[in-house]
Amino acid sequence: VSKGNFKLIGGRACYASDTSYVELSDTGGKIINSQLSFSNPVVRGTQNYSIVYGLSSNGFLINDAQKTKHKGTTKKPIFTADVNNNGDYCIVTEGSGYLSVLIAYSKDNEKKYEYSFADYYITCVSINDSGTGAVCCGVTTVNGAEHSKVYVLDFTSEKPVREYEFSESV
Repeated sequence: VSKGNFKLIGGRACYASDTSYVELSDTGGKIINSQLSFSNPVVRGTQNYSIVYGLSSNGFLINDAQKTKHKGTTKKPIFTADVNNNGDYCIVTEGSGYLSVLIAYSKDNEKKYEYSFADYYITCVSINDSGTGAVCCGVTTVNGAEHSKVYVLDFTSEKPVREYEFSESV
């Protein structure tokens, strides 16, 4: 278990290894014990929900404080993902014809938004509490220099509502 894969979900300890996601009760018993086959598992979570995904693989789990709510797969490898306190979630994958693609889902696993990034690899995403938008950070190189960009997305808009770019020299 990597040091970053321990979280508190609903006040309970949980962790992910390359073979399982486990959530413990107050007495140390296992509430959730889901098998995984992620070589590089990542756990992100809130007070009520967690998302476990395989970095650079295609599988993910959505969990609440009592059970695994959804097991899913993506067509392309996952770069990053996030879940909010209501169970809405975003997954960023490699894109077809794009560097990255973000797809946002409702807590009922219905796709509600998609945005493709042509110029930046997205390395981090955070979905807002209302599930109506997200902030994404991406990286790229220009003439050998590293550049970063922050995108503010509103899920009702086709384009980012704000973009902030940072170069290596800043």
